[in-house]
Amino acid sequence: MRSFDLSRDGKQLAYTTNEKGISGLYLLDAATGKSRRAENLPVGVMFARGCLLD
Repeated sequence: MRSFDLSRDGKQLAYTTNEKGISGLYLLDAATGKSRRAENLPVGVMFARGCLLD
């Protein structure tokens, strides 16, 4: 995990990973504990910022 941030409502956690030099963005549901990868994003370096989850 490289960076993370909690949404303003506290319902989701966004976090990034480094997978062979490529950033991956994931969203974790705080209620269920399940995470999913954000799809259809451009390849590059990403940072998790809670303000983007609203």
